[in-house]
Amino acid sequence: MTRVIQLPVTLLVSAGEEFTLNCTVRETGQQLEDHPVRFIKNVQLSKQRTGLVPKFHADFSITISTAGLGETYDCMKYEKGGRKDMQEATAVESQITEIIQVPESLSVFAGEEFTLDCLLIGRGLVVQGPGGVRWYKGLDRTQPAIYSQKQSSLRVTRLFPESPTDFSITISNAQSEDAGTYYCVKYKKIFNIEAEEMVGKGTVVSVIDVRGQTQEIIQVPETLSVSTGGELTLHCILMGSGSPGGVRWYKGPDRTQPAIYTQKDASPRVTRLVPESPTDFSITISNVRPEDAGTYYCVKYKKTSGTEVEETAGKGTMVSVIVPPNVRVETYPPPPVHLNGMVTLICNVEHFYPNVINVAWFMNNKSKMGTDEPMIKNSVGLFSLKNSLVVRATEEKNMSIFTCQVRHNFQPPINQTATLIIRPYTKEDCLLYSYPTGLWVGLFLSKILTGFFLLCLFLRKEHSKTTPGCRPGSARESGASKPSA
Repeated sequence: MTRVIQLPVTLLVSAGEEFTLNCTVRETGQQLEDHPVRFIKNVQLSKQRTGLVPKFHADFSITISTAGLGETYDCMKYEKGGRKDMQEATAVESQITEIIQVPESLSVFAGEEFTLDCLLIGRGLVVQGPGGVRWYKGLDRTQPAIYSQKQSSLRVTRLFPESPTDFSITISNAQSEDAGTYYCVKYKKIFNIEAEEMVGKGTVVSVIDVRGQTQEIIQVPETLSVSTGGELTLHCILMGSGSPGGVRWYKGPDRTQPAIYTQKDASPRVTRLVPESPTDFSITISNVRPEDAGTYYCVKYKKTSGTEVEETAGKGTMVSVIVPPNVRVETYPPPPVHLNGMVTLICNVEHFYPNVINVAWFMNNKSKMGTDEPMIKNSVGLFSLKNSLVVRATEEKNMSIFTCQVRHNFQPPINQTATLIIRPYTKEDCLLYSYPTGLWVGLFLSKILTGFFLLCLFLRKEHSKTTPGCRPGSARESGASKPSA
């Protein structure tokens, strides 16, 4: 019994390189007959070796100096009258490592041209070799390819027809039905049958068709925040076709209020990003102030009978202006404070917006719990609050640093500190606080009575000056002036 052993079944080699095809013929119970062993390439005779081999098995391996693409070799043992035995073929393939499709997605307006890129990465690639490259829309390979090396659509052309690695294509006059995912597929030939070898990851194509539609305004984002003193950009893009007319920006929905921007006039703080663009009416507001908070609308007008009327408007962009707080720390009573006395530290957080805020206390970097007072809002919409911390001025707290940390609207923290200075009681303090309370009250009342007595004397003296009948000698002066009888 004759057996032909051919391993491996598949051999990977770069085009142009040398490779070896292994073939061993074994005979059971007798010597091999004097008949040829042949290698068949793609079902055509490639090489043969003949001669009497006085062994029960023999090695008929061969070496081929130049590899082609997608070639298949069969090792066959012949006898009188025909082929005696053969082994499964060894397929020799070129080395393709990857198909690059970029970008992963793209958008194109209807009527425009777009390009789908496909690059084969590897060695030994031959343009017209067995197999080929095709482009498909979608995953279904039973559908006709939109491009192959033998045929393609009138709207589809290959960018570099002679390139062995670049199979990028261009599709002209994009239509709505062109939207979808496109795949670049590499094929190989095995026994004259093409089989899929490798495929790219796909490119998603979106087609924007605004033809015949009314004009639309795109305002993005819907909300944004900006700090006072910063710069604010409001985006407005016109889509589709519309009637002649200008574009204006308003703060708030009331169109009777003056526009903050028109194509003829604008505030000194407002500038247009792309002044010459017929579709981009985005603006920038510099040196942002708290009163700039609000909702802004981009409005397109059209001319009717010589006057402009509103045609369409964006959905609006709501702007929040971040006003950072002023933070200051007070100590009551003010330092230095007496040993073992109670001290209140007050963190004043003033004039901030929005009211998203957190206040925390630390003593020498150790967290302490304070108490919030109710938040208040002033006439211009800014918020303020106080947070207090009460501590006893014990000796170990002397020169401790108390920190009020304020976090506002997810911004970096603001820290303000106060140092607790404690002084012991002096001899004068002891004398001052050692007298009985009644003595102090008596001294205070005596001072009041003395002052009241002096006030009465003063008022009596003034009254005597202004009353004639009470002045000394007034009657005598009156008698002297009376005439005698």
